[in-house]
Amino acid sequence: MRRQGVGEDTICTALINDNKNRCNPPLTEQEVAGIVKNACKYPPEGSKTSELVMTPLSTVESKKVEWLWENRIPANMLSLLVGNPDAGKSFLTMLMAATLTTSRDWPDCKNMNPAGAILFFSDEESMEYAIKPRLEANGADCNKVFVFDHIKTKDGEREFFNIQDSIAELDAYLDKVTDCRAIILDPITAYLGRADANSNADVRGVLLGLQDLAERRRITVIGVSHLSKKSDLSVIHRVLGSIGFVAAARSVWAVATEQNEGEITNPPWRLMLPVKSNYSIDPNGLRFQIVEGAVVFDKNPIRQNIDDVLQKSGMEAKAKKKAKKWLQGRLEGGDVPSTELLEDAKEQGISEWALRAAGKELKARCYKIGVTEGWAWTLSPQDEVLNA
Repeated sequence: MRRQGVGEDTICTALINDNKNRCNPPLTEQEVAGIVKNACKYPPEGSKTSELVMTPLSTVESKKVEWLWENRIPANMLSLLVGNPDAGKSFLTMLMAATLTTSRDWPDCKNMNPAGAILFFSDEESMEYAIKPRLEANGADCNKVFVFDHIKTKDGEREFFNIQDSIAELDAYLDKVTDCRAIILDPITAYLGRADANSNADVRGVLLGLQDLAERRRITVIGVSHLSKKSDLSVIHRVLGSIGFVAAARSVWAVATEQNEGEITNPPWRLMLPVKSNYSIDPNGLRFQIVEGAVVFDKNPIRQNIDDVLQKSGMEAKAKKKAKKWLQGRLEGGDVPSTELLEDAKEQGISEWALRAAGKELKARCYKIGVTEGWAWTLSPQDEVLNA
């Protein structure tokens, strides 16, 4: 009966009746049910069953990790570059593109890759006003940079690229660009198609095809992504969308603006710090500035924790917001002597740095009261700009 595909309840009913009529003495119903249950562990004849497949490790060939950027970005895999808006992520991708299209050295090590092409997918930057000027500022070979415009269908229609539906078109285009070194998706969340960026299953499913393409074509994929505003969480949990993005990436690097005791240099120093590195060995961080569109690195490596950097930045932003609200209310009632204002702010738990930063945002100004009376703060547009 089981070989014929009969279910457990039907078999049990039939056997209980047969047991009563033919067995002397008959078995108990519990015994019959046990026999049936055991029989039903076996599949019906000809049914399709799942099978556990294991790979003997002796048949696996060991491989050495290849690097796009030594000890930072592994080659032929997916990596992420994450950070808050205006942190400098896109500028850093321009530096990477310039390095790869010219085969010049990385800021901290030799570049072992021959010069090759880059494919850019940018949903946030203009080709004319941002991408090309920045690439030129960083010394890229623009003959080797190709920026996505649209997909042309057989009917002549224009379609947008998405990883879920357009992998075949991307694969076919790579036949024309045989020296492609990297594909940059900025931001990667803009190219998911119908997939839900917050669904772990959707994200993993979409990225699986991208990872396969990267390995098969021997091309590195760099996805750019923003961070959520939840500054109390670690960076690895702040990357926008599902944790599937971080799980799929073999390396994740964060970019943040450096702040020392609340002060920001001009141009500001920016930090490139590790978040996740599957194959890197004790990677350090780097500092860089953006000078006239070009990325300029500090020679010395740094060691800072990205969570500490961003959480400190978040706390300072909250302190400045509090100071701004208090200072505006204080000065709307009239000008206040500087010494009095600083003392009152201290009583409110507002640091002098936060007060002065808030004053700059409010365009508050200082003026000399007299020869001996000192200075006063005002919101009136007159006299001297607020002193540092």
